[in-house]
Amino acid sequence: MNSLGKGVDMTQKMNCRTSLEAIRKITGELTSTLDVSEVLDHIVRLTAEAMMVKGAALRLLDKNSREFRLSGAWGLSGDYLFKGPLAADYSIADCLRGKIVHIPDVQSDPQIQYPEDAEAEGIVSILSVPMILRERVIGVLRIYSADPRTYSKEDLEFVQMLADLGTLALEHARLYSGLKEAHDSLIEDFHNWFETSTYPPANLPEPAELQRCQLPSSHGYLRPGGASFDGGKYYG
Repeated sequence: MNSLGKGVDMTQKMNCRTSLEAIRKITGELTSTLDVSEVLDHIVRLTAEAMMVKGAALRLLDKNSREFRLSGAWGLSGDYLFKGPLAADYSIADCLRGKIVHIPDVQSDPQIQYPEDAEAEGIVSILSVPMILRERVIGVLRIYSADPRTYSKEDLEFVQMLADLGTLALEHARLYSGLKEAHDSLIEDFHNWFETSTYPPANLPEPAELQRCQLPSSHGYLRPGGASFDGGKYYG
């Protein structure tokens, strides 16, 4: 193998290690925190770093307004991120059909909703990857490059995997939130039942022996007050 071939092979190995490290870090976040916003911030940062692009952003679909709402970003200015509402049915709309879309030139593609803002930000190309949950697109992960880019099949699979991890983080938070609500409701029901119940039942005669040794009603019972969870922020 000539020196050029060795250089290409070494670059591929370095890119592979970078990708694996990004996945390892994100899966570590999933198992160590319930703050989904923190996980999403890590996903966009690690995606941009691994792909060596200008920046990345993750947006979730608002079903009512049909707009993509910003949920995490890295490497992009506030002026660009908050340039205006991002209409899901207009801004790279093929993503809503579950397709990965590569826009090689933002200035000439009609799918770009704000081409002038992209130019001012120094963005040349965009890769948009759908976030899919139960066959329904719930958001997009987009990476922004300051120069013309082409992406290999492995690149697309890697970014899709990171988008899937973002979806998993959202579902994880949603399930935990539901479990916490059920737990809190159960504790509240038990507390209400305990406060309104009497022991022994009022309609039964009380033996003299029990009356002599009866403890105050607040003794010998487990009162559940004070326990709580801090689950952080939730998205669903």
